[in-house]
Amino acid sequence: MSNLQQSTVNLLLRLQEPKLSQVEKARLLQDAMDMAAMGRQAKPKAATNNLPTSAAALRIAALFHRRPTTPWQDKEIASFRKLCPVDMEDLEMVCEYTEAERRKGDGIYRRDLFTFLNNYLGEVDRARQYAEVQPKLTPGLKAGVKMVS
Repeated sequence: MSNLQQSTVNLLLRLQEPKLSQVEKARLLQDAMDMAAMGRQAKPKAATNNLPTSAAALRIAALFHRRPTTPWQDKEIASFRKLCPVDMEDLEMVCEYTEAERRKGDGIYRRDLFTFLNNYLGEVDRARQYAEVQPKLTPGLKAGVKMVS
């Protein structure tokens, strides 16, 4: 018998004592009902290790400002696995596009990891269009500065 069950039985036995007032009996009965309700509550699922481990998953997590120690939901993991293997060049292009859209303030980009993963191929298409229009910057150069040869 569990501790919760034993406590409930003890309360019910005390209810049978003849010298208890009606108020005390009501309190004991309420306590017994509360304990019984606690026993019926759903037990939390055991924590599984849903941390991102691959380079692609870690990069996507960083894109959504998630720590590497933040576990993903089961539905996010399932959606990510449908994408595997992820082309890292495409992913970097998508990350560059998403970050540029965020800088706009009112840009078009996914704000939810699950939605992003479900629409990843569309994000790759948008990133390709963006890459065709945007000139590649040399590291260290600012936008609008032209190199003189």
